[in-house]
Parts: sequence; C-alpha cells; structure tokens
Amino acid sequence: GQGILPPGSAGHIENERLINRWDNLILSLNKFGSIQTKTIRNQNLIKNTIWAGDTHLIVDTGQLNYSLIMEGWLAHLQVCASGLTFKKTTLLALKSSRHSSEKYEAALQWKWIGEKEATNILTNLKELAHHGLNECWPIPPKSGWAYVITQQKNPSKAIEAFNQSWVGNYKSKGEREKEEMRLCFGYKCESSLITENKTFDENINALYKPIINTICS
Repeated sequence: GQGILPPGSAGHIENERLINRWDNLILSLNKFGSIQTKTIRNQNLIKNTIWAGDTHLIVDTGQLNYSLIMEGWLAHLQVCASGLTFKKTTLLALKSSRHSSEKYEAALQWKWIGEKEATNILTNLKELAHHGLNECWPIPPKSGWAYVITQQKNPSKAIEAFNQSWVGNYKSKGEREKEEMRLCFGYKCESSLITENKTFDENINALYKPIINTICS
C-alpha cells in the first residue's frame, strides 16, 4: 500500500509462493516412495486414502494445529477400524519454523492399532460428540491440547500452558475470545473454573490419552 512495488506484484509474489509450496509438497511426498490410493470401507463410511507402502499418509497444506490433529486422529482410527494392517499413519504438514515455512515435514505419526481397539475408540468419540449436542464439552480443544502436550514434556508447566492458550497474551488472543467458547463457558471465563473442575482430568484422559499413547516415539 506504499506504492513501492508495481501494481499486481502481490499476486505474482503469492503465486510464486504457492508454486514453491506445491513443489516442496511433491518433493516431500516422493521421499516416501511410490504413492497410491486405497478405498477403505467401515460401516457406512467409504473413503479414499493415500498410501506409501505400508504407511498411511494424511496431507494438509497448512501448519499443524489442534484441529488438524483431531481430524488426522479420526482418519487414522477409521483406517485402523477398516481392518487394514499397516505400519503407521503420517501427518504431513507445513513446518512451523519461520526459516522453512514453505517446506513440509512429518509433523505427527501414529502407530497402527487393531480393528477392535480402533472401533472402541471411535464408538467412545461418537458418544462424546452425541453428548456434546446437549451439553458443551467441558474441555476447550485448543487449550486442552496445549495442556496435554505440555504435560508429556513438563507436567509442572501444563496448567501454565493451558492458561496461556485460554487467556492469551499480548501477541495473540486467547481461545476464550471465540464466540463458541463464550457460549460454552461464559464471557472472560477464568482458567481455574475449567482446570479445577473435578472432572477435568477424567475428560482430558477420555479424549486425549488414546491420541498421546498411539503417537510413534
């Protein structure tokens, strides 16, 4: 907006970035070997999936976030529940590093679990979702994930991580500022009202423990 670049330059720059990002994505996929697709069937689900040998691939053009993690976990469970036996699921996403923001990486990987176990977890998730139609899920997703992932590395910092994600800071707004979070938890809800609830740990474990336990080390 300062007239430094010729008119239309922004479009050309963005186009170059997209081409560069696409080339990097293809390069990352090729590292896995020959790519193929498979159709999985599980109850009423029919879905096309991407594979490289015995690795199930999930590809996203954005950076890893809690929403992508949950979607990837659901896709992993669906493939496991279909009866296929394979090595792992790899979630491919943009690197979070500022210096390599146009490149892709294996951001997260889950090991294969048996059909019965995957079906049981899916059933539990459906029950949680059904319950959520009548009563808000008591754990905010973004802050809940921040708590869990920090707890694995440094348990003493888990509450702090939850609070920072929920309340926010001078750099970014907290999750509690979202309209849907205000609807569920009220305006300017304090972290302690959530984390000190007697069912907090139980609900955290119900949703996130299977995800954490299945991540490849």
